[in-house]
Formats: sequence, structure tokens, C-alpha cells
Amino acid sequence: MKYLIRSLKYFLYLLFLLVIFVAVIYFVSAKGEPLESLFRNGYNSLWTMALVLAILSACYPRFGYGKRRIRATGTADEIIAKIEAHMNARGYELESRDAEDNLVFRQATFLGRLGKMFDKVYFTRALSGYEMEGRLKEIVRLDTAFFQIFEETGE
Repeated sequence: MKYLIRSLKYFLYLLFLLVIFVAVIYFVSAKGEPLESLFRNGYNSLWTMALVLAILSACYPRFGYGKRRIRATGTADEIIAKIEAHMNARGYELESRDAEDNLVFRQATFLGRLGKMFDKVYFTRALSGYEMEGRLKEIVRLDTAFFQIFEETGE
């Protein structure tokens, strides 16, 4: 279900960018001509572009999202305090924390959330620390930072 939601969200995001792109081309180049005159195959070109976006959107969650483990020892409260401090420094805020100490973070500002397509970073309690899940680009950055944070303290 999460895969489908991510695909649909990415498709709508790319479709919005396509509409903006086509509108800019139309208003810059068309001099009272119909929209279909901009493309070689007329309106069929728009459907082709939408199909390409749909295929790209269907593949993106497979390669654009991932999981990484944070290896840390210590009490859960100590680990969570370090995670929260670093995530707050990165512009995230804690959205929820459940009874099993699973955490969900999101961007603190609306523009930040919009830029990240309202994606969240999930921290699930694991045997040796936590498992992060979210956009792969962000997860890799966070993984590197958390590795340094927990290695410096010797935990």
C-alpha cells in the first residue's frame, strides 16, 4: 500500500511539473495557435508524456526509497535523545512516538514538507538500534551522520 501511495504521489508531482512546463512553452512560443500545434503528434504527445511519467512514477519507489540500520547501544531514552537532537538540527520535527519507541519525523516547515513531497522518515526499533525508512537520498545522509554521532561517543 505504501508503494502505491508513493507512486501516485510522485506521479501527481511530475504531472504538475509537466503542466507547468507545457504552459510555459505554450505562452512563450504560441501566437494564438492551439496547444496541439506545439507538438509533432498533437494531443497524442501529451498522452505519451503522461504515460512516460506514469511508468517513471511506478518505478521510482523501488529505487528512490530504502531502509538503513542505525547501530547504537545504550538506553532507549539516550538513543532517542540523540536521534531527536540531530533530526531537529536537520530541520525535522517529531511527529509521533509510539509505545514501542518507534519514531516518525517530518520536515518542520511547510515549504520543507512540500519540497520533500510530504515524505516522512520512519525509525523502527530494532535489536541493535533503529531502522530508518524513507527517501533514499535523505536516509543515506542521515545514516552517515548517525554513524559519526554514535561512533564518537563510543556507543
